[in-house]
Amino acid sequence: MVALGVAALAAGVAFVAIQVRNGRKGRPPDSAPGRTAKGRGQFGDYAVVGRTVTINKPRAELYAFWRDFRNLPRFMENIEAVVLEGDRTTWTISAPMGQSVTVETKVVLKPGR
Repeated sequence: MVALGVAALAAGVAFVAIQVRNGRKGRPPDSAPGRTAKGRGQFGDYAVVGRTVTINKPRAELYAFWRDFRNLPRFMENIEAVVLEGDRTTWTISAPMGQSVTVETKVVLKPGR
């Protein structure tokens, strides 16, 4: 009787291990933290694609760099250009089939001000 219980437990563990292994099959590895949305969600199968980068700079300096939208084309591959015009920003963004899209935005919330 004990042998039957051990065999059933071993079969259950093997089944779960196969399911876990096959759940990642066909998906590229990612370096996203475990708290990100991964796997099967309400929108179906998808994979988190990206990379993690550690930047050895003070937090305030990084925030200032990030908030100056003119810097974004330096590291966002689909942003072609950003032009600041008063309180508005004009973005030129790469689109499919060699096209570009121009969008004008205005920041209305400025935390800390």
